[in-house]
Amino acid sequence: TEYTGALSVTANATYYFKSTDAAGNTGTKQITFNNIDITPPAAPTVNASTTAATNQDITLTATYSTDTVTKQYSTDNKNWKSYTSALTVGANGTYYFRGIDAAGNISAVTSYLVGNIDKVAPEKPEANANITDTTTQAVTVSAIFSNDSAQKQYSMDGKKWIAYTSGIVMSANGTVYFRGIDEAGNVSAVTSYHVGNITQADLVYAKSDINGNMVSDVMFQYTGGDYQIGFWLDGTNNWQGQGMSLPAEWELLGTYDMGKDGKADVLMRGNITLNGAKGAYIGYYKDGDTTQWRNISYLNNPSNIQWDLAVGNITGTAGANSIVWHAPGLSALGVWTDGTDTWTTLAGGFDWNWKMLGTGDFDGNGKDEVLFSYEGGLFITDIDRNFVALGGWGAEWEVRAIGDFSGDGQDDIMLFHGASGTTVKFENGLAADWTNLGQLDANDWFIVGAGDYNGDRKDDLLVRQYSTGMLGYYESGDMTKWVEMGRGVDMNWTVIA
Repeated sequence: TEYTGALSVTANATYYFKSTDAAGNTGTKQITFNNIDITPPAAPTVNASTTAATNQDITLTATYSTDTVTKQYSTDNKNWKSYTSALTVGANGTYYFRGIDAAGNISAVTSYLVGNIDKVAPEKPEANANITDTTTQAVTVSAIFSNDSAQKQYSMDGKKWIAYTSGIVMSANGTVYFRGIDEAGNVSAVTSYHVGNITQADLVYAKSDINGNMVSDVMFQYTGGDYQIGFWLDGTNNWQGQGMSLPAEWELLGTYDMGKDGKADVLMRGNITLNGAKGAYIGYYKDGDTTQWRNISYLNNPSNIQWDLAVGNITGTAGANSIVWHAPGLSALGVWTDGTDTWTTLAGGFDWNWKMLGTGDFDGNGKDEVLFSYEGGLFITDIDRNFVALGGWGAEWEVRAIGDFSGDGQDDIMLFHGASGTTVKFENGLAADWTNLGQLDANDWFIVGAGDYNGDRKDDLLVRQYSTGMLGYYESGDMTKWVEMGRGVDMNWTVIA
């Protein structure tokens, strides 16, 4: 090719030049080029520290090709800055990355869209009550949460938060709190709703109510292992537990208000052997909190006398429970009154033929009586040493629950026939005033106890299924009105009610 001027070289190669003078003489020259690079680096790849919704800053890490000597990023694809390490970003947007090689070739631009940062909390919930006028009925407080609230929660004290699934039943005046949490973890402002329109006349405390909202809770103990306790709250399967193991030899007596604060405590008999002598600490975990032990007293029992215990409001003092002691071997019956170890003798003569079954206010005088069975009959005695025969149907009928199922201020007795599964109610404890409630499969179902699980001031009949562990209740003992609380808790967890 004729050479007419400077030659532009665009690729590495060897180029040859030849010249000829007027006499025909020729000369040659060759030049080899290997420093031409017009190939840009590969575009960077970019990864984020998280792609899930978050309320935190995230980091974008770019990986450049090995021939990149200058690494750059930009927030607008115009103004470029040096990339030296992973880029921390605190806001959603598009971020750009490019590389430049030693020859000055610029890679294609990689863009990365950040859209998962959310630092805005949900709107706080709105709360309202179904009754705002003065009432003697329970009030249900419901909350409406914003659409971005992935978690809906309520609290009775503003500290311990529980999943909100439906309206909160308030059977006593108090404040309930609500908050929402979005997928990124942002927590809304707290909405509080105060219920102050419930009249306190004829106030009846709910059994086993550890959070004091006048709805009974259900206590479990893991008797299949470490003996820890936990609760299903407010007639639901909302779980509260601390996972704290308890000594196997310590006896769980139930949940009763021993601190006179309107909240049930977990009452225990802590059996020990000290220097070869038997004894027991009597006390309770306040409000079901296994980190808050309150000791009532110590029972020194070197003769290892069998003392059977029951709990009830024996003195009639508002909100005060007493511990009833029965030693059949001594024919002795007495009481530690009002959450103390102050002893009062009730009566004598209750030997091994008498079985203490529990307590209840069967005459409506505001004082619990102590219930006994004797040769198939039922009998009660009280702190004033009154003695009343209630009647009975024979030893094959077992007392399974005591509670005010009618809401008339007098406790009733639920009896179960083990062979047939028939369940009957003795109204106000009287055998003469009985009602056949229905039948359970005695091979698969059993009556656990009683409590007010829906806040209507009437006790409900708590039952459980052996095969599944399912737990539920019959409203006011009406076996046509079934409410399932939940299932999935196996029989290694014993229900105490």
